[in-house]
Amino acid sequence: MYVIVDSANGRNDKEEFGNRIYSLILDISAGIARSLEMESPKESYKINVVQESTGALSAWSFVLPRMGGYFSYPNSRIVETSYGKIQGRRLVYSGDKQVDAFQKPVKPKSWNGVKETKGFGPRSIHAIDSDSPAQIGSEDCLYLNVFAPVAEPMKDDGYPVMVFIHGGAFEMGDAPTYGDLNICENIVSHDVIFVTIQYRLGYMGFFTTGDDACPGNLGLWDQVAALTWIQRNIEAFGGNKYNITLLGLSAGGASVDMLHCCPHSTNLFQKAIIMAGSAECRWAMNMSMTQQCLVKAERLGVKDWKSSQELLDKLREVPANKLAVIYSEEIKMEKSDFETVPVIDGDFFPASLDELRQRATPKPMMTGVTKEEGLLFILNKTPTEENLRWMIELAAQDSKDKDTLSMKLRDCYVGSVTVEDKDKFMRCIANLASDYYVNAGVLEMCRKTTSIQNEPVFLYVLEHHNPGSMGENENKMFIKDCTHTSEVQFLFKRGRFATPSFTETDNRVTHLFTKTFTNFAKYGNPNGPDVMKSDLPVVWKPIDQENYGRNIVIASDNTYMTNQFFDMGNLFSYPDSRIVETSYGKVQGRRLIYKGDKQVDAFQGIPFAKPPVGELRFKKPEAPEKWDGVKDTKKFGPRSIVGAYFHWAIDSLLMGKTSEDCLYLNVFTPCWKAPENGFPVMVFIHGGAFELGDAISYGDIGICENIVTQGVIFVTIQYRVGYLGFMTTADSSCPGNNGLWDQTAALRWVNDNIDEFGGDKKNITVLGQSAGGASVDMLHISPHSTNLFHKMIPMAGSAECRWASNKNMPQQCRKKAANLGITDYANSEEFLEKLRGVPADKFGVVFLKRDKEPEVDFETVPLIDGDFFPESFDELRKKATPKLMMTGVTKEEGLLFIPGKKATEDDLKEVITLAIHDAKDKEKLANDLKSAYFPAGIPDDKEVFLRRIANIASDYWFNAAVAEMCRKTVAIQKEPVYFYLFEHYNPKVMGFMGKQMPIQDCTHAAELIYLFKKGLFANVALTEDDIRVMYLFTTAFTNFAKYGNPNGAEESKSDLLVYWEPLDKENHSRNFVITSNEPYMSDNFFEGRVAKFVETVKSHA
Repeated sequence: MYVIVDSANGRNDKEEFGNRIYSLILDISAGIARSLEMESPKESYKINVVQESTGALSAWSFVLPRMGGYFSYPNSRIVETSYGKIQGRRLVYSGDKQVDAFQKPVKPKSWNGVKETKGFGPRSIHAIDSDSPAQIGSEDCLYLNVFAPVAEPMKDDGYPVMVFIHGGAFEMGDAPTYGDLNICENIVSHDVIFVTIQYRLGYMGFFTTGDDACPGNLGLWDQVAALTWIQRNIEAFGGNKYNITLLGLSAGGASVDMLHCCPHSTNLFQKAIIMAGSAECRWAMNMSMTQQCLVKAERLGVKDWKSSQELLDKLREVPANKLAVIYSEEIKMEKSDFETVPVIDGDFFPASLDELRQRATPKPMMTGVTKEEGLLFILNKTPTEENLRWMIELAAQDSKDKDTLSMKLRDCYVGSVTVEDKDKFMRCIANLASDYYVNAGVLEMCRKTTSIQNEPVFLYVLEHHNPGSMGENENKMFIKDCTHTSEVQFLFKRGRFATPSFTETDNRVTHLFTKTFTNFAKYGNPNGPDVMKSDLPVVWKPIDQENYGRNIVIASDNTYMTNQFFDMGNLFSYPDSRIVETSYGKVQGRRLIYKGDKQVDAFQGIPFAKPPVGELRFKKPEAPEKWDGVKDTKKFGPRSIVGAYFHWAIDSLLMGKTSEDCLYLNVFTPCWKAPENGFPVMVFIHGGAFELGDAISYGDIGICENIVTQGVIFVTIQYRVGYLGFMTTADSSCPGNNGLWDQTAALRWVNDNIDEFGGDKKNITVLGQSAGGASVDMLHISPHSTNLFHKMIPMAGSAECRWASNKNMPQQCRKKAANLGITDYANSEEFLEKLRGVPADKFGVVFLKRDKEPEVDFETVPLIDGDFFPESFDELRKKATPKLMMTGVTKEEGLLFIPGKKATEDDLKEVITLAIHDAKDKEKLANDLKSAYFPAGIPDDKEVFLRRIANIASDYWFNAAVAEMCRKTVAIQKEPVYFYLFEHYNPKVMGFMGKQMPIQDCTHAAELIYLFKKGLFANVALTEDDIRVMYLFTTAFTNFAKYGNPNGAEESKSDLLVYWEPLDKENHSRNFVITSNEPYMSDNFFEGRVAKFVETVKSHA
């Protein structure tokens, strides 16, 4: 179809006149319909209004499909293409009868005279609900439609060109669905040429034999043929073949991305708009297509064939409609989302997608999704456990450890939401469906693209929803929201499933959405031609390598930029918090309401330092820039760069994106009147072996409900981890320990600003767990931070832990640099400068594939650098400002570090080897440890054997070092030290990690849920024992923060069931044991086992 459209400016008068004529046509055609006993034209007729360049409406027509005819428009101008002349309104681009089935498209035959192109061509053989004789399309389907302005283009090089590829899971879809008049009115009137194309679908378009006879991807070759035709002919329509923007939705979006990657098509267009789909979407490809096609052939009775060519010959004899996908008889292979999709074939895709993406011609891109893409994929689903399991199984199906990922997904998406809360539970299922089907693939494409090219990429999220656009599907959605294809009406002014009456808001969103698309097609920037300002309500900033989740949100009532692409921590809305003025500007967060009149304000994502990027990489943190207005602090900031645990996209969606720009903290504060001196302040430092970890893992709601309501302010902070946090050159260029300097900067920010939140800056308790516990101890002994807080709670970690520091970090860092290709440098400054040119994500430590020396426990850790630590730990500990301390461990810390052990001698040797690294006589120490832990007479029992291995691991990793810290501290200071042993255990708390442990017991990180009301590995429904222990544990922590004593305000009695006595020089192993029943005091830490370990190891030092 070829349509001409007036392109002159100043359309208001013409629009008003056109609307009056349109109404007149409706009245006339309604009368005709009544006389024919037909339906009203709004439903049965297509009304076409064509505006000529004179500005007057010269003709109109309405189509009566049931009558098989139409009244004609005035003829368009005649355009001469490479194949012949055409006149106004079907444009063939692959021959009259098409090509033989299962072959690539060929050039169309030339024709004489003027071909009439005034109606849509037949659609492709189409997916159907049953194998019925109903019209399902034609093999003769390779037609395109050109909608072009009549006026001569303002620029000599012609009009920008937009080419649209329809979606439909590669199984259905067509060009007529997206209309004609509406395209002319809403898009072409912005002075662009718009082209819609068709391609073969289903088995016609994606059949493959897996060899040269039919490699596959014929539907994609059809798209290439259309683009080739456009390159050769669009100038004849007034178009600029050097300014072609390819856009598509869903499978059409994935097609655009594939055409970008493919060497046969990457140079046929200059810009890309990829809507709700990408080549990275799991459903977009299937490596089992060959088997899929053979199954289809057999279903059609094609069985006895000796070669691929014979198979194809026999299939060509099958009626075309039999090659449609039949939904009622779906035969897709296991692990396939859709039945017929593209495949890496060695032809259209001569290499992997990742390799092809690297080689593709860089292009400006615009991409995006709707607010809840997944709703359309879960029609008729209700909020049940069965439907949740079904969705989780889909998302976890490619994982090597399905159970582990399934539990992680449930924990992240559902958490503590129960099926009784139907709307929230269904929202959780929809979130997972959205991320699985669309969001993860789009975000992964963004990440990969920004790491390859400098051309801008713009990301959007459309939130505005008109329920009428979904037609009958709206009634099949348990929750109503903007979903897959909802955006169609705001570009085409016609819905994918129905076209409702437009409201004022719909019109406003349509104008905005269309403007961004046509601006991008014209200028390569949705903001418009002026780089200093925007045609939009806000300047739409492109994503970059540091923030590939930045997006513009187009909502019903406003349009705004955000740095978070679907923050999983904030699924449900809360009222705004009060506004607080900090040293750098005002902030506003959310108000979380709990326990009657006890309200809590949460300020999340407050920057406490400049983003450590560019020249600031590998440097100490600097104070943040001040800002004007009120900063929105309602979402967690990005996590530090870490190595992926699962797949990158899954990690990012589960926990939030990672970035070098990660120095943010979160303040959770009571709203009621503070005590005279302010609320006590608790600052938490996360763990993660100095290689991973973040604040979001510890939550927000649980903190507010379980801790802040006790009358304290709670702060969680982030710091650089991995090589970005602990790179060192061993000289003044980069002494190291930048992650600890980040923590120090956060404490300075707290000291400078916490009083504005109602806090007492003279009563700050720093706590942390694992590497966070070691950090607390290090901050205590460092002269740069020791006076920034007053009390400390190092949990399951201390500076005395062997793994917590490594004098060989300079060698480790040079090794990492060499692995990144940095080997030739004259000095440390040049070394660092070259490293600053490496993408940030290359510095994350891949947790399960550490590249470290055998005698090093973790890859990136602190070191004594002469700067943050100007002397040895022992010397610094003596000089540190004395502080009240509370510390402790779990019953069997080491279990988490010996997954999969089977009670073999090799397992025992592996664990003992850890403890003998520093010994002069390693063999002698190994024998001594074995004798100590496996004395004569010990039962020959597998569980006993595993328990003793776990004992060694626990003592090596944590117990010995925590006990040493206690011993050294009580020898130096008079301030009390309180020591606990946490024994209560609910196996469900460890989630997927619990299944890896050789025996079940309370281990590393198991205690966290009883403080944060959120587990590190899983969230579980708490039992009565859990709730009782949580109350006890939290009371001890908040009492210590308030009064410096876990027992409470009064020295003579305890808020705990038993009075917790502190350590002293005579008994530095006295501990408070927290069990599933009642707590009790013990005067002996593990019955002297840990002291024996320390003594034995020291004797061989």
